[in-house]
Amino acid sequence: MWQAADVVFVTSLNLRKKLGAIAPKKVHYFPNVADYDHFAQARLPGDLPADLAAIPQPRIGFIGAIKTHKLDFDLIQTIAQRHPTWHWVMIGEVELPTKTLEQLIAPNLHFLGYRPYDRLPDYLRGFAVTVLPCLLNDYTRSMFPMKFFEYLAAGKPLVGTRLPALADYESLYWPTESVDSFEQALSAAFAVDATHAQPGITAAQSHTWQSRCQQMIELMQLAWKRKRSAAP
Repeated sequence: MWQAADVVFVTSLNLRKKLGAIAPKKVHYFPNVADYDHFAQARLPGDLPADLAAIPQPRIGFIGAIKTHKLDFDLIQTIAQRHPTWHWVMIGEVELPTKTLEQLIAPNLHFLGYRPYDRLPDYLRGFAVTVLPCLLNDYTRSMFPMKFFEYLAAGKPLVGTRLPALADYESLYWPTESVDSFEQALSAAFAVDATHAQPGITAAQSHTWQSRCQQMIELMQLAWKRKRSAAP
């Protein structure tokens, strides 16, 4: 079990609180990171994929696992009904009950399915706004979305549910707590210009796999030294 480990890494503040209460010196919090160089390609000029180009603007984009325990489909459906000219583009494997899928059939809801990793910047390029319309439950309260810094690296405005793991980064996105506030945040995000993206881009540059691995290696080396010095 994790108690036997010398170093424990967690990706959310909620997990650090839970585990840190038991072993505070072992537990280290690191938020998830992004493949910055890969997703930064979305900021470069380029052609859009044909299936995305066929969808009218403005496009609200989500990339990730499309599952009932993660996403707030009541929120998505409600806003889609209120704004039929706003087009939601959902990219990722769909794992939803048939009943949920039937409720989500609308001209402005587009489920494109899985797309290869190397094509994701091309899709991000065509989004006006990116979103994290997450449910709040026991799972998501301990979740730091992988897409957070990927969206920011792409230079896209980001609207999302106010998740505990994102408490330190609320200046980088529009945190929301209801359907109405999510709707209002989308309207605000549509109106920003390119300069708005710079703080998010800068943050994403400091949360890369390379920097995170180096930080983790240093902590593991320190723990190993301490263990050796304490050995009889």
